[in-house]
Amino acid sequence: MLVKSDEELAQVRYAAHAAEEACKVIVEITTPGIGEEVVFAEATREMLRQGIGVRFPTIVMNSGPHTLSWGPPRWTTSGEAPRILQHGDLLQMELMPMCGNQEIQVQMTVALDPLDDTSKKCESVALKSYDAGLKALKPGITFADLLAAMEEPHRAARCWGYTPLVHSLGPHFLAGRTQVNIDQANLNVTFVGPNAARQREAVIQPGMVFAFEPNACIGNHRVNIGGTVVVTATGCEELNHIPSTVTHKQ
Repeated sequence: MLVKSDEELAQVRYAAHAAEEACKVIVEITTPGIGEEVVFAEATREMLRQGIGVRFPTIVMNSGPHTLSWGPPRWTTSGEAPRILQHGDLLQMELMPMCGNQEIQVQMTVALDPLDDTSKKCESVALKSYDAGLKALKPGITFADLLAAMEEPHRAARCWGYTPLVHSLGPHFLAGRTQVNIDQANLNVTFVGPNAARQREAVIQPGMVFAFEPNACIGNHRVNIGGTVVVTATGCEELNHIPSTVTHKQ
């Protein structure tokens, strides 16, 4: 299931296209004074307009000058009003469109400048992690090798990762949840038993599809970027470009 057929790859590419089109809409409409619900609705509309499906929770979303919260928008379950975007905010969204039951994921982030220096450092580390993954990903390496390459910028900058830096798509079998600098998280959580992610030694092959999700955290600051990447015979191919960097707007 990890190695896709030509037909499945065509579906993956179309789902990635739907996500890219939705990211264009997000860039266009995200501005100070707009509510989260407007961005959520228009991004969902654009994905569905492509004639594809979306899986629960449709879009993961949060916003603010700094936050670790990651899940469905709070207002979808809490009964509170959607947040109004402001200067200094990071709007971070995970889109998960599906074509022919082939799911892809992108991590779309818009910065409503000015950002604080801590968020700027997180952004820089996430970008370096993404680039390191592109350079490392090729047939013959192990998934653990890929994760190690994407972890190195976090190690050097003393950042930690809240969610996986990378994982396979359809199925979500190979998950790169890093333990680098996890002591910096200061999470008020008590673990019972081992909490380290299982090291996956699977050998990467052409036709595998990965969600690059490099997220860099310092304290309660977090920046998350990334898109869908396909393994080719000689390396890899990015299917998404807009969400592979932070889009800055005034």
